[in-house]
Amino acid sequence: MTVGLHLYKGMIAGVAMQTVMGPLNLIENPLVKALLFGTGIREDAKIFDEKTASELTPEDEVVDGRGEPIVRPAGGSSSSAIAGASTSSTSSFEEILLDTWDAGNKAEISIFMSAVNKKNCNFRTKESGWTPLMILSGLTAKGTASAIRQVKQLGGNPAITDEDGWNCLHWAAFHGSIEAAKELAKDFALLSVKDKEGKLPLDMAKAEGNEDVAKFLESCSDETVETKTKTDGIRKRK
Repeated sequence: MTVGLHLYKGMIAGVAMQTVMGPLNLIENPLVKALLFGTGIREDAKIFDEKTASELTPEDEVVDGRGEPIVRPAGGSSSSAIAGASTSSTSSFEEILLDTWDAGNKAEISIFMSAVNKKNCNFRTKESGWTPLMILSGLTAKGTASAIRQVKQLGGNPAITDEDGWNCLHWAAFHGSIEAAKELAKDFALLSVKDKEGKLPLDMAKAEGNEDVAKFLESCSDETVETKTKTDGIRKRK
């Protein structure tokens, strides 16, 4: 096409540069190199200098299919390191909890869950006494409710409180996680627990303006009262 332009318009500097640079740029393309000057595209070929999980370093950034950064356990770069993080040192697991919390709603829940097991499902951070369930309860990332159910099945206790007297439902109420609140409120006992300042999860949701969580917790409180009156033989409240 560029040769045709030369014949039609005469010599043009810009077109002449494209005539020369076009083939050179094409030759430098990694895919063209692999097809024309390499051994073709093999399953083990690394055309774009990609790395396997075992070759990743702490400095490498890993993103998901949407281009969002994936939270990786500190000190572990391979998939085996991620899967085995739960059996590593206490400090490593604590870093996983804190890194997940720092990532907020961009955290990759599946990677976080790969580090949680029966032995550490009630682990508490040294500084504030946070547990895996508390971290999950404060997030609205995709998969949070399912993860909470899985941790509870492992033996995770949502009634454990942190240094402020917050249980997991306090966390969900404060951070506005409606999905976590729905999962946690299945344990009615959590609804009536007050923190060190005397606040119920419902009080916290209202104070933070999390209306959807507040309305849900109010409905749960009404249901709890009605259930109790039936059990105790007291006339049901109108």
